[in-house]
Amino acid sequence: MQTAFVPHDQARDEMAYDPQVARVLFEETCSQCHELSEVDNAPPTTVTETQGLIARMIENGLYLEEPEIEVIVRYLNEMYVSNE
Repeated sequence: MQTAFVPHDQARDEMAYDPQVARVLFEETCSQCHELSEVDNAPPTTVTETQGLIARMIENGLYLEEPEIEVIVRYLNEMYVSNE
């Protein structure tokens, strides 16, 4: 099954992203399976590591809608990843 390509609307994303909401989503979602300190103790340090971390969580049973995954990815990158 193919999906249509939808151009990324950065302006819309900037308006819709709320770091406080993202933090809550991260905390509520990730703490269901592990302590949040696990992320603090070994945080992703690159965008690639963040993507790998999320992919591993999905393989372990994480289910979220794509927009929620994007919010958590952005939150992790903003919190832990220095500008590459």
